[in-house]
Amino acid sequence: MLRAAAPFTVELREVQAFPTSQVLYISIGDGCKQLENLHSRLDQGHFKFTEPWAYRPHVTVAQELDPSRMAATMDLAARRWREFTGPRRFTLDHLTFVQNVGENRWADLADCDLRPVLV
Repeated sequence: MLRAAAPFTVELREVQAFPTSQVLYISIGDGCKQLENLHSRLDQGHFKFTEPWAYRPHVTVAQELDPSRMAATMDLAARRWREFTGPRRFTLDHLTFVQNVGENRWADLADCDLRPVLV
């Protein structure tokens, strides 16, 4: 399903919070549509899964936060992200598929290199 997938640029944008789950994340700008397309390609057949939330490409910063500290934690994460001077773009050329095996422990299931399109 990923043979036609080529590497692409992903841009990290800003710290945000999912409204119902106490999860802080960094939103995706460029590359968001490509990530959504990869998800759609994979969400078929044996890999089909009815997810509890709509798929939204992101980078998780923190989860299972104390709701009473959510605003302060969000402010700190946003300030630290603004202060970060490193690159905010990268080339996505490799995927690792993982499975939550309980209590936020993840097991690697498979790796996949995205291959450049040959002309």
